[in-house]
Amino acid sequence: MRYTMYPWFLLVMALAFTAPAASFERVVLLAPAAGDIMLKLGLEHKVVGVTRSNYDFPNAVKVGSHVKPNIELIHSLQPDLIIIGNARFFGAELQRLFDASIYSYQPKTLMQIQQAITDLGAQFQVVEHARLLNQQLTTVLNKITPVKKTPNVVYEITELPLTIAGSNHIVADIISIAGGRLLAPEQRSLIRYNVESIVTKQPDLYLYQQGPMNASPSEPNSRPQYQSLTMETLKVDQLQYTRANSQSFYLALELNRYIQHRF
Repeated sequence: MRYTMYPWFLLVMALAFTAPAASFERVVLLAPAAGDIMLKLGLEHKVVGVTRSNYDFPNAVKVGSHVKPNIELIHSLQPDLIIIGNARFFGAELQRLFDASIYSYQPKTLMQIQQAITDLGAQFQVVEHARLLNQQLTTVLNKITPVKKTPNVVYEITELPLTIAGSNHIVADIISIAGGRLLAPEQRSLIRYNVESIVTKQPDLYLYQQGPMNASPSEPNSRPQYQSLTMETLKVDQLQYTRANSQSFYLALELNRYIQHRF
């Protein structure tokens, strides 16, 4: 599978971020997934605040969670840039409290991750670093090969209550690029689902995550309600699969090789 980031596309994506050109010096990172990109671009020294689930920046102050950030603590850090994830947790009303630029990091596809890399490279004046990183990630994707059979895939977010990933989740693109077909009935990130519908759809591959949202999932083939199914199962790391960053490209390649071997 050849995957090429055309120069004109990168130029358009760079222009799409309308914040004024600047090299920010004090960054509060409320989107944990973006931490990987900051590290890969050599910008860790600019990060002064992170969420409590981010352990990549030991010198940064913990400012609460991405769902409930500590506004007073963020103010005390005097950021000139705040990188947010879901605007639902840091909306326009909160944004107006800060004399700082806001960058929304919420890519849903691997191409959008590369767009974000280009954006951040321009804003921090590390354009060449960004170009080389995107080139490296494109090289990873070019190692993906066509599969003999396209498996139907379910991605379980939580076992109880049963929640699966929808087509607006980063895992949908990881699975698609790897050669699978996500069984996602809705264009949302998370979908509350039922066992009967899983059984009806007869998935070939059942990915189930383990992590903060799904601490101790049982092996799906051991669950009584799935005894009629014949499917492969694969346990994956929640924080790796659900955080859209450079690791998503390596996960797609790894999953492609798994599908090649199993199907």
